[in-house]
Amino acid sequence: MELDRDSKSGKCKGQIIQYWHHITCLDIENLAKQCYQWQKSNMIVRSWTTELRQELHNIGLAFMWRNQQECNFMEMT
Repeated sequence: MELDRDSKSGKCKGQIIQYWHHITCLDIENLAKQCYQWQKSNMIVRSWTTELRQELHNIGLAFMWRNQQECNFMEMT
């Protein structure tokens, strides 16, 4: 995956994707996971999840968004 890691924007995108992975690995009873689930189900509301979805689409990783399961990103790559 090419995120232009040397740029500030590339580092920011990489951190967002790492945070997303962390949240998907959390237990459903965790408040951060519940918030993420709400944001994911309400994609009309602009949030970091809508930006993440668009960015994954832009860099050719839309399949990760479509096929997301808890903690299975390593199996997809």
